[in-house]
Amino acid sequence: MKPNHLFTTLCVFTLFINLSCSSGDDIDDITESDSESLPELNSDNEILSFTLNKGNYTQDFNIGDSSIEGEVESQIDLVDINLDVQISQDATIDPKPNTVTSISEPFTFTVTAENGDKRDYLISINRKLSVENSILEFRIDTESFSTQATVDEENRIISQRLPEYLDFSNLDVSIEISDRAILSPSSEDPLDFSSPVNLIVTSESGVEKEYTVELSPMTESFSVTCDEMNVSKWFGGDNRDAPQYDMVPFDRNVGTGQIVKLDQDLFPSTFGVHLDRNFEYSEGSVPFNASVELKLNIRTKDGNLLGSSIANVFPNFTGGFIDFDLRDLDLFLKSNTEYVFQWYLLDGAALGVNAGSNGTNTNGDASNFCFGGGYSGQSKLSQNTTLEDPEVWFTHGWNFNIRLNGKQ
Repeated sequence: MKPNHLFTTLCVFTLFINLSCSSGDDIDDITESDSESLPELNSDNEILSFTLNKGNYTQDFNIGDSSIEGEVESQIDLVDINLDVQISQDATIDPKPNTVTSISEPFTFTVTAENGDKRDYLISINRKLSVENSILEFRIDTESFSTQATVDEENRIISQRLPEYLDFSNLDVSIEISDRAILSPSSEDPLDFSSPVNLIVTSESGVEKEYTVELSPMTESFSVTCDEMNVSKWFGGDNRDAPQYDMVPFDRNVGTGQIVKLDQDLFPSTFGVHLDRNFEYSEGSVPFNASVELKLNIRTKDGNLLGSSIANVFPNFTGGFIDFDLRDLDLFLKSNTEYVFQWYLLDGAALGVNAGSNGTNTNGDASNFCFGGGYSGQSKLSQNTTLEDPEVWFTHGWNFNIRLNGKQ
């Protein structure tokens, strides 16, 4: 090889080595610089807070390293709930809390950090077992009425007096007990209440409470008469032609009513009303001298009809009490409840005869049986109205003479 060729080869080889060294130094410098500029991924994967919501109920729970445990109040069912769960920044959670609506059974939340590290939380939340074990309502249902017996929680006695005609060995009762409790024997089982019956209510937590049911027949006689009398109200039809009062003969019929309210339950047998005289034609005061019929309607305060009865008034009647027989109605009048008794002359408008309903305009204590409040009603043939319609009745400022008999 010639000297000049060797020199050229050496120069090229030296240049290649220099370039190679220079290129390696640059790569090392870039890698180290890039490594320093990349952020470190977050490794946090914790549940920070855990709140359960249901309606107005809210409860926070303590968070362990890998579990969340606790109890909610006994009345809170763990369905249709909403969870509010806060987790570490940049982490994710599976399943998503807003998709969880029931936690009746344990399940797992998995929290994944930004760097991929995972942490499992076992969610185990239970409902406290209820300790409630009370009879809340004891209802007796018959074909003609329903009533609630008195529940004496302190002495654990359930008592009620009922009409004698009922079969106490075969009563239809419904019993409401505390939520999640058990009744023994069940109200669906045949029960004979002709003698005291013991009932046991067992709470969900297993605590027992015993009640004694004592149902007895109404055997105590009851009688009350309201006879304070200083006024008389028109009762019946009208044969007068009185255009000044917008009245034509044989058109209107006027009835009377009174509110009845009792201190104790009552099985009524008769109800009496007081009229001042026999029926007559107002025009000329001519006696009618024939039998007529009165009808009594017994309603609740809101107008619901409970029963009706007819009473005869004979020609020789000269005034006094007229009694309606209520025994076949099987009525049960509850204590501290207002009933409206309304009576009127059947076919009063067509007959055109009238008498007077006696009463008092004296103001009395409304808690007194005789001062519950009076009613009056008026129907007209020309207006196609009838005293069977509660809408034609209105309160009256007087209290009317009545009497009531029955058993308590």
